Amino acid sequence: MVREDILQRFGLLAFRLKRTNYLFGDTFGVADRYPFILTGGAQELGFPLSACYRDYVARIEARPAVREAERREALSEASSSQL
Repeated sequence: MVREDILQRFGLLAFRLKRTNYLFGDTFGVADRYPFILTGGAQELGFPLSACYRDYVARIEARPAVREAERREALSEASSSQL
């Protein structure tokens, strides 16, 4: 039941993402942060991601602030593993 609920919610998001670059139009907003994180988790759990999600993730990952955050996270993980 949970898997079906998740797929249904991803379907609702896909409906929007097929029409706009981000959830509420063509400008990245705070509402885009959570689905972006969920999408990464969904991939790890084996949920299929449509082309609109892959494009959505690519747009967000290309943002300078996201690239910087990922760089810092990698540095933090590297220094933690050396302890």
